[in-house]
Amino acid sequence: MKGITPVKNYINLYDYFNYRDFLADYYVAAKDRDKNFSYRYFAMKAGYNSSGLYSSIVQSKVCLTDKTTPKFVKALQFDEKEEKYFRLMVNFTHALTSKAKQEIFDEMLPFLPKNVQKLKSNQREYYSKWYHTAIHQALDVIDVEDKNPENISELAQSLTPQITNKEAKISLQLLKELDLIEVKENNLLKSRFVSVLGAGDELGVMTIHQYQCHMMDLAKESLSRFAKEERQVRCTSMSVSPEGKERILNKISNFQGDIREIVRSDHGENQVYHFNIQFFPLTSEMDVKEIS
Repeated sequence: MKGITPVKNYINLYDYFNYRDFLADYYVAAKDRDKNFSYRYFAMKAGYNSSGLYSSIVQSKVCLTDKTTPKFVKALQFDEKEEKYFRLMVNFTHALTSKAKQEIFDEMLPFLPKNVQKLKSNQREYYSKWYHTAIHQALDVIDVEDKNPENISELAQSLTPQITNKEAKISLQLLKELDLIEVKENNLLKSRFVSVLGAGDELGVMTIHQYQCHMMDLAKESLSRFAKEERQVRCTSMSVSPEGKERILNKISNFQGDIREIVRSDHGENQVYHFNIQFFPLTSEMDVKEIS
């Protein structure tokens, strides 16, 4: 085995946002190309001693650091552009907050192919404003003719809180680009149900966290915006055991399934609602004290 084949020859670096996923797939591809490829051989080329470091990084037991990242860059034979993207990917994977991930992702975006840039930007934009999802659902309740200014105005005014006609128009265009709406008979726009972000997509998790924060802000505002007959906001603080927590999480999951079933079998819809469930810790875990 003369040397490590450049990554670009058999795996696309720019398909990844998590460097651990990239390294896991790279190893499989390299091993498939050359049966003699091993963690030990990679370590030798990279210039570090531990043959287990690579697998430990993939398994999230340890992280790439300022000291080890250049060694991986060397062994992977990145060009200047690939090295820059890989370093950003390392920072993105390690970032602890949605805000930090968003800032790093904005730096990663220009490295992606133009069509992927547009798709990822649109996906992010879809969850950046609460009214994109509301309009997507509202098209099953309100008749909106494609490019009809009067209908677009009615749509904007039907939302709570109201949005501008311009915002409604931009939202409809975004939904078209994401293939979430289509023009049906009588030139009416109707929603289509397509996954906007793939399950397990780290970018999706980051984006949806921001969306959930926006919707929780609206939930807070609903306390003063709507009469109690029109909304339900309940709060309960409790102490629970690990077993009790698991039972509650299962109940929430089952309850969500029951709600989805009601929606699937529903007819005559005339309003769009948003449904939130919040269940989160108010303390860190504590040692259990035995009661004698």
